[in-house]
Amino acid sequence: MVVVDAQLPEIKDTEQAWLQSRVGSYVGLSHRVVRHLASGGMAHVFLAEREPCGSYAAVKLSDQPRGVPDLLLREEAVMLAGVHHPNIVELIEHSKTHDGLDYLLLGYARGVEVDEWLRYSGPTITRARLFNVLWQLAAALDYLHANGIVHGDLKPGNVMVDAFARDRVTLVDFGLAFREGCSRERHGSYGTPGYMAPEQLAGAVCGPAIDRFALAALALELLSARGLLTRARLRQLSRQGKSHVDAIPYLTHEGLRQVFARGLSADPAERFASARELIGALESAVVRSAVLERRAVRTRKPKPQRAATLAAAKACM
Repeated sequence: MVVVDAQLPEIKDTEQAWLQSRVGSYVGLSHRVVRHLASGGMAHVFLAEREPCGSYAAVKLSDQPRGVPDLLLREEAVMLAGVHHPNIVELIEHSKTHDGLDYLLLGYARGVEVDEWLRYSGPTITRARLFNVLWQLAAALDYLHANGIVHGDLKPGNVMVDAFARDRVTLVDFGLAFREGCSRERHGSYGTPGYMAPEQLAGAVCGPAIDRFALAALALELLSARGLLTRARLRQLSRQGKSHVDAIPYLTHEGLRQVFARGLSADPAERFASARELIGALESAVVRSAVLERRAVRTRKPKPQRAATLAAAKACM
């Protein structure tokens, strides 16, 4: 979730009004709001401190009572109520403010958004760290899907990574989540361009396959840091208004092209059956690609003895 002042011009007033106020209706759950974190099209998020223990939580507040944002916030609470997974944000409480606004008290996801984490880590980031992040994210998605929940808005801004906790991943923002089998027509084609599957863009009935499509798109971005595809090329395609699908022909290895062609297929039935299956196939393809690259380098590099013989022969000519 990002700050968009143009969408919410009253954000400064809202921030001031909420600072130092308290949330949490149950004994022992009282939190003091200390800082504004972010805003989106329908909600504000604040950081709150629990006293006296000093732990933190996030407060998500709808920007208008008795409207669509309030309704979506309640639905988000219903989605998260039965969710308990180490890589998914925790719902602590759903209640109302004194002036009737719905709010969610959520576990505070430490760290930074995954694309920021990638920039901080630099181009030398290991394959093991990248796949550690992807495997955690896959576990979270498969858990949701096993419980009939589709996240619906998987993107870098909704994936938090804590580099100080062994790159622990937390999937956040369930504002567009829905139960599998429910029509998305009332939500239209909501989501984030670039990570939305074709059926999601069309506003059709969607299922878990849209999360796996978004995971494949996100994986392509992360692994481009390892040379699968230059980030400059990805940015160029993005500026041209093209999707991750258009990047497939530029991948450096046939096995990788096959994995992403399936992961980003326009047909939901052709995509991987689970997030773990997608990441497993991708990791195998990356390993094979690395092995073939090492073999190619050894083939191109002349052996020391042969190089010395060639040098001596040239000296005699």
